[in-house]
Amino acid sequence: MKKSSTVKASEIMKTKVAHLSPSDTIETAVSLFEELRIGGAPVVDGSGRPLGVLTASDIAQSSHVRAGRISADHSDFVLAEPYGDEEDSEDVEELEAEMLDKEGYSPGLEGGDTVGDWMSTEVITVAPDASLKMVCRAMIAHRIHRVFVVEKRKLKGVITSYDVVRWVAENE
Repeated sequence: MKKSSTVKASEIMKTKVAHLSPSDTIETAVSLFEELRIGGAPVVDGSGRPLGVLTASDIAQSSHVRAGRISADHSDFVLAEPYGDEEDSEDVEELEAEMLDKEGYSPGLEGGDTVGDWMSTEVITVAPDASLKMVCRAMIAHRIHRVFVVEKRKLKGVITSYDVVRWVAENE
């Protein structure tokens, strides 16, 4: 059994990474998220270099509704109890992904906006030899659920918070 202090990013990363192009439509991104049941994907250029990241949180921003880029029928949403404390609010991205996964849910995308229009250009990356501790610190510092493993400026893999939890459950 390996200790978490000696585990490297390359040992727990997923190498099959769903990705988007900046020219893909938002509808394409939503379909990818729904099909693969994921909450985000890197945006890469033709040579595999990360340019940004698009998440369900990026798509669900209320500013998109106000700007008329997406519309939501209020019947698509159900009122629920408040989460409680601030720590629970960190799970918003997973809840937004869940909404995208619900059968029949469509955010009512308007116009021809592209992934490049909505993506975040801040891509948090680690090297393949980064420690698990470094990966976790990056996630905490940037309040994110995924880091991308990059070598020689090319995307090699992804590590999500789920991957970290799975590794701990199986190895500690």
